[in-house]
Amino acid sequence: MVMNNINIISPAGYQFFLFAKALLLGFGLGFLLDFYRSVRALINFSFRVTFFVDLFFWIVVTAISMSVLLIFLWGEVHLYTYVGITCGFLAYYFLLSRYLLSFWRKVFYYGGELGRLSLRFLNHITRFYVSVKLAFSQSFRKK
Repeated sequence: MVMNNINIISPAGYQFFLFAKALLLGFGLGFLLDFYRSVRALINFSFRVTFFVDLFFWIVVTAISMSVLLIFLWGEVHLYTYVGITCGFLAYYFLLSRYLLSFWRKVFYYGGELGRLSLRFLNHITRFYVSVKLAFSQSFRKK
């Protein structure tokens, strides 16, 4: 219902709107978790380093969650907020996680291979440049 260019939403509609935002937050947190799991699968950390990296990840995720709750949900945290975050995370996990997790792992793997190939190419170009420069500097040296 619109009155004088002011949107009026019923309390149930408002709560559904907040629940939908919480669902999106849970979905986004699942996405971040898959991204992190993909990165961690490529890098073999020791047990202690893994502990601290995991701890840092969850601190960052908590800060993101709190920021989103404050900015987009106006700091309103109700039971349906937690239910929405959980349902969004579970929906992501059961619907998309297996596909996106393998996608991210392939992206990071092939990105790493492309990076290694690029470094090899640059190494060959640098060696060629140095050898040509050395050959020219020796041939034009004053005797």
